[in-house]
Amino acid sequence: MFEKVRGFRDAYPEEMKPRQKIFDLMRQSAIKFCFNQIEIPSLEYLDLYRIKSGDELIGQTYSFIDKGGRELTMVPEATPSVVRMLTARKDIGRPVKWFCMPKLWRYEEPQSGRTREHTQFNADIFGDDSVYADAEVIGLACNILDNIGLKGKYKVRVNSRKLMENILIKLGISDIFRGYSLIDHYKKITKEELEKELVLLSGNSESSNILLDLLESEIPIIELVSRFPEKFIDGNLESVSRLV
Repeated sequence: MFEKVRGFRDAYPEEMKPRQKIFDLMRQSAIKFCFNQIEIPSLEYLDLYRIKSGDELIGQTYSFIDKGGRELTMVPEATPSVVRMLTARKDIGRPVKWFCMPKLWRYEEPQSGRTREHTQFNADIFGDDSVYADAEVIGLACNILDNIGLKGKYKVRVNSRKLMENILIKLGISDIFRGYSLIDHYKKITKEELEKELVLLSGNSESSNILLDLLESEIPIIELVSRFPEKFIDGNLESVSRLV
């Protein structure tokens, strides 16, 4: 008797019915917000992720060389495929509001709530970098959560890459992408390790302490100005405040 592959799961009828209901509610919300549905393929060239996502993701892909000698992978995340589709069609005007619900695959250690195959709801607005587009995507997410019965049971945390980039630059951290990587992983390493890396990046402990204070504090956006000097904010706070 064969067993299912580790990290994958079967879905019997009693599980499919509530899952399908959730998928239908997601689709209805997206259409209500005037998003158009697309479908991405299950396979892509591995180079698409080398260019877009970096080595960490490449190490988690289900990749192989096919009979034609092409290096392919089962799709690990949706955005690179969506961007590839959009750039292939020069006739499509902007802004574009697309959503998709693909199955994705990643070869990583299975754990509670995280398997090697999962279905993901993905929504993007291309060609509109305003705060209103950001607010619309957040509004869509909230509408979906409300409709599936989670109203009042979730919290939205707003982040701004422009604001964070400006803070990193003002702190003397020129390697912005390394700074982002440390921020993304700061809860996965010790405070001492993080502080050491930040000192190496910024060249001084003062900048490291300021950033650590920011990362460890849950600061309401209206209090950010009083907590950090204006030189670290540099006008980017206004757009974040409008989004909130």
